[in-house]
Amino acid sequence: MVSLALDDIDWRAATIRIAQRKTAQELILPLTDTAGDVLAQYLQESRPKLPYRQLFLRVRAPMGTLKPTAVTEAFQWRVRLSGLDIPYQGPHCLRHSYATHLLRQGTSLKTIGDLLGHRDTESTCVYLRLATEELRTVALCVPAEHGNETPIIIGPAIGCSPEKEKRAPRKSELYLFTPTFLSTEIEQYLKVKRSLGRDYSREAAILSHFDAFIGGRYPSFQDITGEIFTAWAATLGHLSPTVRRNHMRIVRNFCLFRQRSQPNPFVPDPLSFPANHQSVSPYILSESDIARLLDACRYLQPTVTSPLRPESMRIGILLLFTAGLRRSELLHLTIGDFNSEEGTLLIRFTKFHKSRILPLSPSVNAELRTYLSLRNERRLPMETISPFIWNRHGSPEGRGYTGTGFAQNWRLLCSALEILTAKGKPPRIHDLRHSFAVNALRHCYVSGEDVQARLPLLSTYMGHVSVASTYYYLHFVEEISSEASERFLQRFGRRLFDGVADVGKTHVCLNGGEK
Repeated sequence: MVSLALDDIDWRAATIRIAQRKTAQELILPLTDTAGDVLAQYLQESRPKLPYRQLFLRVRAPMGTLKPTAVTEAFQWRVRLSGLDIPYQGPHCLRHSYATHLLRQGTSLKTIGDLLGHRDTESTCVYLRLATEELRTVALCVPAEHGNETPIIIGPAIGCSPEKEKRAPRKSELYLFTPTFLSTEIEQYLKVKRSLGRDYSREAAILSHFDAFIGGRYPSFQDITGEIFTAWAATLGHLSPTVRRNHMRIVRNFCLFRQRSQPNPFVPDPLSFPANHQSVSPYILSESDIARLLDACRYLQPTVTSPLRPESMRIGILLLFTAGLRRSELLHLTIGDFNSEEGTLLIRFTKFHKSRILPLSPSVNAELRTYLSLRNERRLPMETISPFIWNRHGSPEGRGYTGTGFAQNWRLLCSALEILTAKGKPPRIHDLRHSFAVNALRHCYVSGEDVQARLPLLSTYMGHVSVASTYYYLHFVEEISSEASERFLQRFGRRLFDGVADVGKTHVCLNGGEK
């Protein structure tokens, strides 16, 4: 702003030129009549008569060009005079407000980015700080249920009975952990990474498994070799290629760390890692599918270790579908994360260590309150730190459902209702997040809203940095494709048909010689 000059205003074209320092490019914006009148009045009556070409000048001694801090001081002074409660009293909040107001008026994300001078949509999304009630419009409601006349037989889930089945020890448990030559170096590596603010708990577990493998299989070795790394990678055969590749990459990063202090250490070749497997096509569940699943939850039999098994599964499926939660986000929820008065959920330190507040639809909020009332009536744990999706495994106070336990019940429900993929398997739990995104987009089409203007809302709701990450979840299903085609026809169909008619008339003129 302070760098604007008189030469940057084109009064005849009604434009203003802005030199962007970040991108080193010029931005040409329209100069509205209102803004033009204010500028003209300022130049005629208020601007000091000084030999400077800058648009805004300092009126206090020493007179001259304006500094950026002067704009901040002037804005803060106006805020104090207005009495408005503005938490961030810097003039940059006006830029955020400008972007948000454009979005509320239905302006597309691309247009907002062009007006702000951004190269990509990722930069624009940072400015779209959206209010809670605006985000609530993204949340889905509880699907209308129709009672199932035929009772469904659902067997018990493995692990729900009091008698725990003996399982074979995992390969990482076959080796008694003994300190090796890597133990100290692993601690140093993790200390360096965590000093940068990273969690690295998953990396610590993988490196501990690698260290235990060496201590159990190669106790006499004093350095990492290709033989050791290959043998360890062979123990990961039960994992998918992508997960196996990620494990090997973590160990390679540790080897690169050792390379800084060790003479000629072994570093795995990434070309020898397995290729990423092709992404699985998600199964998109409709609202009728979710309604059937919610109704079928009542056929799940409570157990000693899971007295609220039907209710817990119902609430879990409901939140996964209507709020688009990840499974880990659902299972880490506590009672204290739910605000029944505001109808919101606090998602704490989820993927990429981010937190966000999710407004729920009124119908889902009512379901959660009913669920907590039932827990209170049965005198089950109601502390703020108590898991929301709760069972009694492990201790009288209980703990939250594990991912495996929740997935077992999910598969039982889908199999009983014959909700299966093309391969005859139950859909993944993560498919509910895909289904949320697709159904939220479908509602935009059905209600006639501007989809481009709604995408930033959906992106923020799902916890994405930008809409680029949200596009991964927006699959071109048949129902959406028909809605999109119908909207395109209504908007551009007349122009297309008029063009075809004009081409036909031209063809007649050329063949018949008529004008």
